Amino acid sequence: MVSALKGEVAHTGAISQSAVRYLLVILQVALSLIVLIGAGLFVRSLQKELSVDLGFQVGNVLLLSMDLERQGYTESRGKQFCGELVAAPA
Repeated sequence: MVSALKGEVAHTGAISQSAVRYLLVILQVALSLIVLIGAGLFVRSLQKELSVDLGFQVGNVLLLSMDLERQGYTESRGKQFCGELVAAPA
């Protein structure tokens, strides 16, 4: 009788383990789909952002970074230099 009870308990445990595995697989697939859909929406949004008109021509734009103090300029002389640089004809 004890062995029969043990067999039933083991059998019931096996059924619940398989049910848990089945639920975990379903949960994993559902979460994977959510992540894929989110990634697709992100890519679509990024593509739309890249096609937005910025309001200015992106050609002929210069980005410059410089450390004038390192070159020996004082703060006032550095501001004067930057003003002259911006005002210079292209």
